[in-house]
Amino acid sequence: MQGDFKLLQGEAALSDYQATPSEWPKGDIHHYFCKHCGIRPFSKGYLDIEPFNGSFHAINIATLDGVTDLELSNAPIQYEEGRANCWDVAPQITNFL
Repeated sequence: MQGDFKLLQGEAALSDYQATPSEWPKGDIHHYFCKHCGIRPFSKGYLDIEPFNGSFHAINIATLDGVTDLELSNAPIQYEEGRANCWDVAPQITNFL
């Protein structure tokens, strides 16, 4: 839930990229990047499409403190066929992702 996310520090080091309305006609998304190294730690926004149906945060789990390499390697991966806008199915080939 949107209210469950709280940025504890580093807000001044972030820049905000917003997709144009033509790219996301049913919502509003902010992609945050570190001004120093370029990593995208999270995005937030609103999308009026499944599975979002409202406000959300998308977090790059590799940027979280206290997560071990083993935990990251065991995390489930959900592939989505974004190239064809089929967000509810995985691409046929995923070994390069």
